[in-house]
Amino acid sequence: MEPNAAPGALESEGPVIGAYLRELGRRLRAQRRPAGFTADVLAELAGGLADAAAKHRRAGLDPHSAQLRAVAEFGSARELADAYLEAVPVRPGPAAPGARPGARRLARPARPWSLGLNT
Repeated sequence: MEPNAAPGALESEGPVIGAYLRELGRRLRAQRRPAGFTADVLAELAGGLADAAAKHRRAGLDPHSAQLRAVAEFGSARELADAYLEAVPVRPGPAAPGARPGARRLARPARPWSLGLNT
């Protein structure tokens, strides 16, 4: 999945999941992260959401309800974006105004377990 995918590209996952991924992408792209970060996260989550929706379809839900249930299980786009952003260090950039020469802002250390993902 490309970071600037055409609007219809995310719809292949379904309208509910597509809207969720677009919102998540907006939140992730608003921050300084390594190249490809947003695309990688969205691709990973698209697969997980599709799998969850398929599981709910097999359990008897209609496509729309299955997507809603899958999105609800993943949590809000804001919470999920915040968890990913906390776990991945900020891309180095200019020091804050007034900082001593050579100083950089340090990101909080990554805590992959805080994402609640089993790796």
